[in-house]
Amino acid sequence: MSQSPSQTNMNVAWKVKQSEIEEFVKKGLKSTESTVAYLTSPHASGKSTTLISHIMKMILQYAPDDPSPRFIYVLPREVEKNLAREYLEDVIFQLEQQDTLSKDFCLSTYDEFFDVTSKPDWKWPKRVTIVADVELRSSVEGEIFFGLLAGMVHKKREPILSVLLMSPHRSQRTVTAFQKVVDRVQDITVPEVTPSLNIKYIDELDTKEVVRKINNVLGQDERARVVILSSKYDLKNIPSEKTSRINTADQLLDKIDDLARPILAVNLEVGTSARVNNLRLVVLHGSSDAVIFDKWAGHLARCKREVSKHEIAQGISWALKANTSEPVEVLVCMSSNKYNKLQIVEDPWSPAWNADMPRLILRIFSVWKDERLWRLPTRTPQDEFAFAETLQRLLPMGLVEQGKGGVNTFATTERGKAVLEIIKSLKSVQELDVHSAYLLAVARSGSESDNVSRVMIRMAFISAVGVANFCALNNQEVDGNLTISEAIREQCAGVGRENSWKGGLWAALGVYLKGQQDGVFRPDVAQVLQRGCLTVNSMMGYKISSLAAQFEDYVGKAAPVNEVHETELSDEEVAAVERHLMWAWLHRVLCFRCYPKTVFDVSSCREVQIYEDELMETETIMENSEVQQTGGFFAIYNALEVENKGGKILKPSDLTFIPRLHYRDVAKRTGMNWPSPILVVYPLAP
Repeated sequence: MSQSPSQTNMNVAWKVKQSEIEEFVKKGLKSTESTVAYLTSPHASGKSTTLISHIMKMILQYAPDDPSPRFIYVLPREVEKNLAREYLEDVIFQLEQQDTLSKDFCLSTYDEFFDVTSKPDWKWPKRVTIVADVELRSSVEGEIFFGLLAGMVHKKREPILSVLLMSPHRSQRTVTAFQKVVDRVQDITVPEVTPSLNIKYIDELDTKEVVRKINNVLGQDERARVVILSSKYDLKNIPSEKTSRINTADQLLDKIDDLARPILAVNLEVGTSARVNNLRLVVLHGSSDAVIFDKWAGHLARCKREVSKHEIAQGISWALKANTSEPVEVLVCMSSNKYNKLQIVEDPWSPAWNADMPRLILRIFSVWKDERLWRLPTRTPQDEFAFAETLQRLLPMGLVEQGKGGVNTFATTERGKAVLEIIKSLKSVQELDVHSAYLLAVARSGSESDNVSRVMIRMAFISAVGVANFCALNNQEVDGNLTISEAIREQCAGVGRENSWKGGLWAALGVYLKGQQDGVFRPDVAQVLQRGCLTVNSMMGYKISSLAAQFEDYVGKAAPVNEVHETELSDEEVAAVERHLMWAWLHRVLCFRCYPKTVFDVSSCREVQIYEDELMETETIMENSEVQQTGGFFAIYNALEVENKGGKILKPSDLTFIPRLHYRDVAKRTGMNWPSPILVVYPLAP
């Protein structure tokens, strides 16, 4: 389908600076030292299509005899790479379908570039032209890639690199990183193009208007498509069977052409845009729920955040890229007054320095181990305090250790590398954090019995999907002869039944084992089951079972014949699991104090509010004589939310009891009495 004239003109908007771009590329083909330029060009201005095609043709024309590879175009992720390839294969016959970094022209993702070029047998030619997209909100892979690229430029030896960085925004962090390694980063700026779009601003809470617009668009044209960009896209009166939910960028590849589902509900945190056939409406929320390093909590916590002006522009770019001749309407759920007051932040909030920061630090010190902090080639941290705090948390967990280069040098341990490998290998089927991956790394190591390993594998995947997402207390009245704790126990089996009073991962494991025993976790079973006092998501149960089977196959462990029997544990083995749970969630621990009766986060010393539907039986534990004697008990938490209603409140969830005696091991490993090793040193906001 043809594009509108305005879209066609935008697709070559970069030509305003064609002479500067060509001059830079030609200079790089003959230069005796590496050169770097930063192209700032609006969304949908042809950067990844017509410009790349033009540069390829230039290199063929001006450097026909150079050895391969002569040109590499690096994009953030597979989805952007595939979308760019679709266009380029139509116009450049030399670009092969199965392109690799050994070809004359190739496309690569940030991660692929690192994986291939870091191999010992990789050989670079004398001269390479690299064009790299700079993502708006940096990812772990992006931070590693740009650090690697800056390091290559800095080495002052072959290959001689001609690096063209480009994005709709000007990332000062990226510019600064390359200014440290070259004399000058050339600035090339394409003026903003004002497209003729129908953009309407409405109140964020006006869901009725959003629903009315969507139904109106779909009612007028059965071929029409709608994109909703929000972390809150559960809109009433929108048929779920017509909606594809997209929570990761990779899911776009599978669902963007699903014509049976005309609504693409894309989580704002995906952070990309794509070309959609027959797009008629884009709905963009002005705020998002995201996991950030909260300066008040001193922890990674789910909070509401306001999106930046550049993120609004990225959302609008879905309309600019639309493959349609019909007008596209954009509905921004934010008042125009509020939008006009938004500041332009060139390097806005990003996952790498928030939810993914533990993984980022493990990657940094696996790539640049024993390197002094001030010599790291990576871009500067968005929050140096948060970086230092997270690093200090990974040290006692045994995922990072002091480096061999002395003070301020670090290296990722073998267990830390195992955590990284597991997160990467399972990314396509389940997102993991370092906590759940830690349990899987221990299970894979073979340091524990098969039964202990099976328990930790299942706990890891229960943690990954979320205890509350899998099973939660319902509103049904409990049999008058039973306490809540006893009623939960009735819905458990195996080792989880014996330890269900500890709540969280133990109770959920028991619910899972009973569901497996009863055969209720199947794809054809109703998604939500009422089992006594609990509501159980059978699809989540099936997912946990499938993930456990896949992982056991991946690490070469035999599948259990009788899952309940082959996860039974002795008292010593239960204690072993508890110790690993303690280490995995070392900094995410609550103290329940008997006198005065309070609950607080141990690391930050802030009081917390506990959800009433937690599976851990707090009162039962409090009545224990040993707990009374010691004055309280500890429990780890899997999730944390910061709620702001007239004042901030910390709300941890998925609580699991950990016996106090295990925390003596922390002093043995760190040489510091508990809880000193985990106290927050980050300067907490008032």
